[in-house]
Amino acid sequence: MPDKLPKDKVWKTVHAYQSKDMTRILRESLDELGYEYVRDRTERHYTRFAVVIPMPQFAYVFRFVVLEPEKFVVDVYDTKPNHSGTLHHIEVTGYTKKTSKSVRKLLKTAVKRMDRKPYAITWLDRFTYGFIAPEFMSAKKRWNEMGVR
Repeated sequence: MPDKLPKDKVWKTVHAYQSKDMTRILRESLDELGYEYVRDRTERHYTRFAVVIPMPQFAYVFRFVVLEPEKFVVDVYDTKPNHSGTLHHIEVTGYTKKTSKSVRKLLKTAVKRMDRKPYAITWLDRFTYGFIAPEFMSAKKRWNEMGVR
C-alpha cells in the first residue's frame, strides 16, 4: 500500500450500477489498460434519515489505488440515505490536470463495458430515492466532464 494517497481535487458523482458491478467493471478496465493498482477496502460515513432523526451509517467502499501511469484513488460505494432509496457513488481522489488523462481513459474504458450510460439512472431508482434528486440531476453533467457522453 502506498504511503501517501493523493488528496488533491476530488471528482464525485452517482452512477446507475450497484457497487459490486461497478467494481468489477473498473477492475477489468484497469487490467485492460495495464494500469498498476492496489485493491483495498475502507468505509464511508454518511447520514441516513429515518422520519426526521438523522442516523449515522457506514458504507463499504471498494477502493482502487492506482499507482501507474499516474497516482490517484477510485472509490466505489452505495449509500441508503432514506428508507427505500439507494445511491451508487464513484469518487476519484487525486484528480488533477496531470492525472486527468489517465482518469478519463479509465472511465471511458469502463463505460464501454456497461450496457447503458452510467448516468442513465433507472426509473425504479428515481422512484425509490426521488425523481428530481440533485444527485440524479447533476450525474450526466459530471460524467460529461470526463468525456462520457
